[in-house]
Amino acid sequence: MYSFIKEIRPGFEITPEEIHEIEENYEIRFPQALVQFYLECNGAEAKLCYFEADEDEDDEDDEYEDADDNDFEEDDEDFEDGNDDFEEDDDDFEYEDYPYEVRSIVPLRYGRLTFEQIIDNDRDYMDNNMFPIAGNQGGDCYYWNKNSEKIYLYYCDDIEEPIFICHTVKRFFEKLSDAVVQAEGFEKGNKDK
Repeated sequence: MYSFIKEIRPGFEITPEEIHEIEENYEIRFPQALVQFYLECNGAEAKLCYFEADEDEDDEDDEYEDADDNDFEEDDEDFEDGNDDFEEDDDDFEYEDYPYEVRSIVPLRYGRLTFEQIIDNDRDYMDNNMFPIAGNQGGDCYYWNKNSEKIYLYYCDDIEEPIFICHTVKRFFEKLSDAVVQAEGFEKGNKDK
């Protein structure tokens, strides 16, 4: 299970055949991490996640540069327990220290504001290599590049200046999982005081 998922909604399930149909319609191939997510969690409600972008768009970590999409597994430790990149002291966590947030993961089909609906609405002004993956509370959208798999945030009022977030979809999901683990630790620490 993905720690950033709050609730799996019944009736939103999607099949491999539907994913393949969407890939053919838009001449794309979904990264394996995204296929796995949609098969398990299409239309799921996400927890609110706050996080930072990775350092440099052009300076890929070897870990992500050579990442094999096929090595993604749902029980990957990074998704269940978070990636211990944060300091152990939960008192150091502050929401305002994390400039980006995700409120929802865009469903492929079956739901409000689906992958196909967003694409149909944004193709007049959005690069044809960019495809929606998530949204924030303000209505801005995160997109992944079909050629590089890099994730960018596009603000509705400034689509000319996308913000690099990370190098892969798998890394994006790790960031969301890390954010939830850290935030839950912070909230628990505050309740104990």
